[in-house]
Amino acid sequence: VDKMNANEIINELKKRAITASQQRVLRQGINLSEYGAILGKYEVTPANGYPEDPAFFGLEVKAVPQKVCQHIVDSDWALPTEMKIGNLIMDQDTECPDEFNDMIFAFHNTLDQTQEIGEIITPPEQPTQQCEAGYYPLFDGTCKEDTKCSDPNQFWNGYEGKCTSCPTDEDGKRSVRNGVSDMEDSCTKCADAQVGGNDLSYCVWCPSNRVTCGDTCCGEGERCQANTSGWPHTYTCVSGLGSNECLTNADCNNGSETGDYYCENVGGCGQMIGTCQPARLYNNGASIDFHGKPMKRSADGMVWDAAKNFCEAHNMRLLNLRDYCTDDEWSSIQSNGYGSCTKLDVTDEYNWRGWTGTASASCYAYYVTLSSGAVDGSYYRGNYYRSALCVGS
Repeated sequence: VDKMNANEIINELKKRAITASQQRVLRQGINLSEYGAILGKYEVTPANGYPEDPAFFGLEVKAVPQKVCQHIVDSDWALPTEMKIGNLIMDQDTECPDEFNDMIFAFHNTLDQTQEIGEIITPPEQPTQQCEAGYYPLFDGTCKEDTKCSDPNQFWNGYEGKCTSCPTDEDGKRSVRNGVSDMEDSCTKCADAQVGGNDLSYCVWCPSNRVTCGDTCCGEGERCQANTSGWPHTYTCVSGLGSNECLTNADCNNGSETGDYYCENVGGCGQMIGTCQPARLYNNGASIDFHGKPMKRSADGMVWDAAKNFCEAHNMRLLNLRDYCTDDEWSSIQSNGYGSCTKLDVTDEYNWRGWTGTASASCYAYYVTLSSGAVDGSYYRGNYYRSALCVGS
């Protein structure tokens, strides 16, 4: 239970770190009011004044029990640049000192894990316009009322400060980019649009014979290569495949979608160039009985598209979440983006967590905790690394 609570704190803290990172890059104060307390009792607040380096920000979680704290410290979570309790810098060789600990996590403004504290990075120039309640700042420094465009074929254009029709070029591509600080979800405003890569602010629609790649469509026969070493991610259309590169499992298993290897796509959303990796199963391939069917789990975390490939390599498929929700539960989950499915009918021994095969939006997927039936659909399938929950026939 302590380890499960530690994982929950880590997963929820990631969401708040992403929100805080966006706010810091825009030179705004950290506002986490959209979130409640983790597990109903662990409040997350800005660690004001720490670190002193303006390229970083700190988030504090108070009164974490010693055993839960230790699981967090001993995890291989690489996102925080530093973990601290009082003046004690925490790593896997240190022990949480008190029965209840106030934990502080330092993050780089752009969530760059390689950046060391103390090396000053000047954030890019952004408007510092402060807006009154009910309005939010746009990229050009003006304020916009917090309402969406009523026309479903229009999006809010942060550069021009008005609703604009979704453009279409000669290839049938729809490509829309909001202002960097205009976080309204214009992608759902563009008919048939899908979220592109990069900083998630692109809406792109590509013909069936073309691949979506960042803010554009690749040419016929081209594929998308993702560079995930920095943030925002970058995407390039390329021809052909290099050594050990793949698009599907068939490129790794002599033409078969099943076998000892799977295509580990990274970043983005949709068919991205990946690398062939061993399809290692958790706990040496031991399975659990899941409603009369065998369920196996991947040994490592991966993005959603790679998880789908992993299950197919084992002649299995990602868990179909919809099969285990009542109509009312499913309706609530679709409306809220999260919830629970009681028909999972799990027990405490089923403490597995991971991706399901059910999408929550064009480039988001549901993540489920089997021990509770809890469902969360806020995970961008090209950025988050989670286990694959594979179900056999």
